[in-house]
Amino acid sequence: MKTVNRNQDSSMNSKLLRGSAIATVSVLAGGLFSIVGGGTASAAPETKSVAFTTACHVREMDGAASPITFNETLGSGVTITAPTTAAPGETVTYRVQPNEMKANSGGHASRGVVHWARIKYDFDIPSGVEFVSSQLVADSAYGLGSDSATPTVTQIDDGGNPSASGTHLRISGSNRTIGNGPSSAVRSSDGIIVGANTKFRLPAVDVTVKAGAAGSEIKPSLRVSDPGSANYDDDRNALTFVQREKDVFTVNYWERYNCSPRDNRNSGLNAGGQALTTIYVSQPTTTTIQMPDSIQASTPTELVAKVDPAPVNGNVQFRVDGADVGTPVTPGADGTARLPHTFFTAGTARVSATFQGVNGFQSSNSTEAMVTVTAAPVVKQTDTAVNVPTDAKTGVSVSLRAQVTPTPTGGTLQFKDGAANIGAPIPVGADGKATLEHAFTSAGSHAVSAYYSGATGFMPSMASAQTVTVSDPAPSDVTTSTSLAAPTTAKQNVAAELSATVSPNPGGGSVQFFDGDQPIGQPVVVGVDGVARLTHTFASTGDHPIKAAYAGRSGFTQSASDESVVKVSAAPDDGGNGGSGSLGSLGGLFGS
Repeated sequence: MKTVNRNQDSSMNSKLLRGSAIATVSVLAGGLFSIVGGGTASAAPETKSVAFTTACHVREMDGAASPITFNETLGSGVTITAPTTAAPGETVTYRVQPNEMKANSGGHASRGVVHWARIKYDFDIPSGVEFVSSQLVADSAYGLGSDSATPTVTQIDDGGNPSASGTHLRISGSNRTIGNGPSSAVRSSDGIIVGANTKFRLPAVDVTVKAGAAGSEIKPSLRVSDPGSANYDDDRNALTFVQREKDVFTVNYWERYNCSPRDNRNSGLNAGGQALTTIYVSQPTTTTIQMPDSIQASTPTELVAKVDPAPVNGNVQFRVDGADVGTPVTPGADGTARLPHTFFTAGTARVSATFQGVNGFQSSNSTEAMVTVTAAPVVKQTDTAVNVPTDAKTGVSVSLRAQVTPTPTGGTLQFKDGAANIGAPIPVGADGKATLEHAFTSAGSHAVSAYYSGATGFMPSMASAQTVTVSDPAPSDVTTSTSLAAPTTAKQNVAAELSATVSPNPGGGSVQFFDGDQPIGQPVVVGVDGVARLTHTFASTGDHPIKAAYAGRSGFTQSASDESVVKVSAAPDDGGNGGSGSLGSLGGLFGS
């Protein structure tokens, strides 16, 4: 990584204000996402909050030979504001800030919390960019103690040392940490300090980088890139601090917290360990019209444009004589976009296209291609008529017929139900006719028509709509009902019995049980007594809305039960490892 400028230890010039506001200036006086260097303007910034859980290993640092340790799961999150795209070599700035947190009120072993100290929060500098600078944002922090050090942002190496070639950024109080740094200590009230039971927020950081090559991506993230930082319980974890506690005898205890973005100690990295956002470095594109020099009027053809390099997604808008034609078309895998089109007027047509751009690919306009449209042979007017039954039954196939006169030489007929197409276009026969077998799926009045596409020497035409009155067949099956029997309460991971009774007894068929919208196992065969039975173990606690659906069988209709709620509670605790019970529980990082 080439570094063109940096703030190795960018402490604020102004003093930390009481109430923990930080006075500073934005890195770019013209606005957060002003362009510093050349290139086209980056896209408008987007702000999003990425919520995630952190798993912390807590170690009691009171000097005991066998220190007590805890495994605690805390809430966390980060807000990031960044443009969605940047041009190759463009200098852009994104803003990242840890979300609001809350220091604990109660400590371990019934001790009281005095404060959190030596708080640090580390981020990775994205790979594939040139790091330019980092700067804390004015008045973006709150809740820090009056005895807290002034927050700083420091460019560090893997060892936590200030370094011009470091690949991480650290929010701290002059790099005073509990580990991974030159000024580390665990029994010290120093650095960034927050009082017990206090909501606070660390300052935002504006990070300025120079984008890499076209097609690359800028992916800001928490510190997880270097060895150890993504592990559970490491001084290189993104969030670390020490919790100072006192017992009734006012004896100090020190609890070291190493926290990494994962759901629990045994899981992998979660959303907090992935890219917080992606800034796409867009490739320039060229759009070229690919049309023959001459086309005969009234002859179906295609408008064709090629986008190079072939984009991933994105659309092309075609124009003829400066006016949009059709809806935007997505290019194929080779970057070619095609739109069916017929020229009806002889003369010169100006054809152009615009690729509208997408993440990773810039928009581009083609030059106008001049296409000579030659006069078509004498074109005959056509008339299209449909012949359909006056009534039909749902689910029963009927014949839809259409006739084009005079008999054309080619073209297709598209049957329609109102504005909706019925099936695919059908080639017109040598007698000018086309027939389609169709079963209506809904009762009511259906306006059936047909559209003739036209062909060389024959104009398109639309048939007048004819009404088909569709009704449902008379019921003949026995109507069933299904009732559900389920316990009102159950224990997590303890088997419970579910049953469903179908009335009258259909003598067969199957029942599917559901938990909400999710099927529970496979369908259960209905027994000779008309009952389907299922033994089920609930994997999660809470309210589970259970229902049962009978699939029906020959002579018997389908039916579904009413919903029944099973309240599932946790099974008795068999002991385990965690910082709960008599040791007290963590107050949680996030305040409400």
